[in-house]
Amino acid sequence: MAEDDAFRKGLSIAARVGVELVAATVIGAGLGYGLDRWLGTAPWFLIVGVFLGTTAGLLGIIRLVKSM
Repeated sequence: MAEDDAFRKGLSIAARVGVELVAATVIGAGLGYGLDRWLGTAPWFLIVGVFLGTTAGLLGIIRLVKSM
């Protein structure tokens, strides 16, 4: 029973890490894409948005790991 709980906890953490990284990157890319369409500066804000989103996702993962 304890092994099953540990497996589920590990699976939950892995899913959270994956979702957090992907969601932050997609949100950053979406905001960058929207700014590019609004300002006509493609692809500069998209590139910046992807980098900032990925960075935000990685920082969230680092915070998660430190809290463990």
